[in-house]
Formats: sequence, structure tokens, C-alpha cells
Amino acid sequence: MRLRPFAALCLLVALPALAHDAPVPPTCLVAGTTPTVIATFSFTPQQLAAYRQQAIAEGVCIEKDCGIVDEWYWATQMAKAYCANQQRTMRLSTDGVSFNVGQPAPYNSANHHRDYRFSNGNLTGACYVCGTPSGAPAPVVIGNNPSS
Repeated sequence: MRLRPFAALCLLVALPALAHDAPVPPTCLVAGTTPTVIATFSFTPQQLAAYRQQAIAEGVCIEKDCGIVDEWYWATQMAKAYCANQQRTMRLSTDGVSFNVGQPAPYNSANHHRDYRFSNGNLTGACYVCGTPSGAPAPVVIGNNPSS
């Protein structure tokens, strides 16, 4: 069948884009929810480098186990950790926190693993959670549970 090679080609092209957790724009995936900014950040190149050094010293990740471990990876990990800590500190009842990075531009480029460097400048962005407007019922998420 001619569709199999085409499907394989589509997967081959799509999988690298799914290989890491690139932050999504500040939008929510569940209908009826909206993003609420809970914190902003601006990490200097020195702070990013110190975070990377500390994580490596603690044995958090080594390249052969984690895939691409570059400056983009460490900047992303620092933003994730910071935003998760903000969520815990605020004791927010939500399924998760996300973030988006506004600057520097190479962080969000199609070739971010090649182009982004700590030396591009401060990593600035915002942490956000998704929720319903005050007083509105929470959306129901129906799972695919065969026992129900």
C-alpha cells in the first residue's frame, strides 16, 4: 500500500518536534478554561549557568540518559522548576503549571537547540495555570475507562 511509506515519512518528520517538552503558548487545552499568570521570571545568564552546574553536580541528568542536553534544555528545566515552585508556594489547586518564554528570541526559534545560548540575554517569561472563570463550573473531562 502506498499510504504506509507516507505515514512513516509523516512520523519521521513529526517525532523530532515531540522529542522534548517545548513550552506551549499561554493557552489552555481544556475548553472553558483560561490562562492566569501566577508569576514572571527573568533569569540572568549567570543564574542559568549556576543552575546547570548545580544540577550536573547533583547528578540530575547526564546526556546519554536524557537526549539533547544543551543550554536550551537547562533554561527550560530552570523555568519549569521555578514555575512549579511558585504553584506550590501559592498552594494552587490545579493539575499543573506551564510557562512561556518571551525573550530571548533564539529560545523560541525553530532551531532553538542550535541557536539558543545563555549569553543571548536574560530568559524572561511567565508562569501560568489554567482555570475556569470565577463561579463557572469546572469542565468535565471524560476518560477512556473501560470499567465504567
